[in-house]
Parts: sequence; C-alpha cells; structure tokens
Amino acid sequence: WADDETAEEFAAGLQARAGRVVDGSRRCTHEIPQLAALLPEALFVHVVRDVDSVVSVMTEPPLSAAGATGGTQVPTHLRAKLSEAEAVETWRAAAQACADAETSLGSSRVLRVSFDALIETPEAVLRSCLEFSGEDYEAECLRPLRRTRARRAVPNVKIGAPTSDARAAARQLSRSLLARPDIEEAEKARIRTLSR
Repeated sequence: WADDETAEEFAAGLQARAGRVVDGSRRCTHEIPQLAALLPEALFVHVVRDVDSVVSVMTEPPLSAAGATGGTQVPTHLRAKLSEAEAVETWRAAAQACADAETSLGSSRVLRVSFDALIETPEAVLRSCLEFSGEDYEAECLRPLRRTRARRAVPNVKIGAPTSDARAAARQLSRSLLARPDIEEAEKARIRTLSR
C-alpha cells in the first residue's frame, strides 16, 4: 500500500488483480472497515501476537541495520527503532482495530489466529486460513512461512519491573485476544520453548 494511495485506489488495485491477494501492511489494519465496504467479498485474517514480543521487536528490531539484510529488502518502518511508548501504542491501536473489525464484521469475514501457533504449527494454521477462505491446501503454500521461526522474539521484559499504565492495558488486551483454547495452547507451547 503506497503512502500516497487512498483506500479506494488500493481497493481498485486489488480488484484489478486476478485471484487472491494477501497483504500484511500495517495500514490495512486500520482501514479494515473501509476495505470491507469497498471489497464486499474480502476476508481478513487477524494474526495476534502478544504485546511484549511485539514491543521487543519494535524497540530492538533484529534487522535494524540495512546491511543486516543486504540492503533494502526490509522496509524502513520495520528497521526503525521505536520507543517503548510508541511500540505499545502502535501494537494497541492495531490490535484494537482488528478486534473492532472482528466485532463489526463477524467470524464469517474475520478469522483470528495466533502468531505463535503460526510459528509452532504453520501447516495447521495455514490449513485453517485456507479453509476459511475456501481455498485448497497445497504444500507450496508453506513456502513463504519457511523462515517465520527466525521472526520469533523473546520478550525483553524484566520480571517485577514497573510497567506503564499503557503497557499494562495493552497486556490486558493481549491476554483477552489470546484467550481462546486454540490460541492458549500455542501460548503454552511458546512458554515451554522459552523456558528450555
């Protein structure tokens, strides 16, 4: 989604393409209601990641140096370091926008999956997403997920450290979004992995 592109222009570009389109840009997160109206058959997948992991990645991006990736493959906004307050607010606004979309559009148009489940059991999560979208599973669908394990972030949180009110509120939202049996199981697996 180009910075100077409107939602209408973005939607028109998507409609001009044949088949399915997957877009994971942050901007889409905040434009779901408008995109849903412009693209009445569009389906949305909300990938939930716990706030502490996201804040760790945003405040200390693993690919913060352009040289770490050979140059320009990673967009600037993913290499930029944010303050903790900015990272918490970025996560909170995106997570809340997706939760609001889930409420307004319903489960027939929005599927929620756990990022940790995507990392731990990519085939199962991808099958669920494809079933949701009415597409058949093929092994080639896993190709883009081959390196997702490299994206796992260990939350950089000190036990007992004071937290801001904003981070505490974000953690509460994070827990509520992850409070589903399938998502809770992925969280337990992540904790087991971190404790090894």
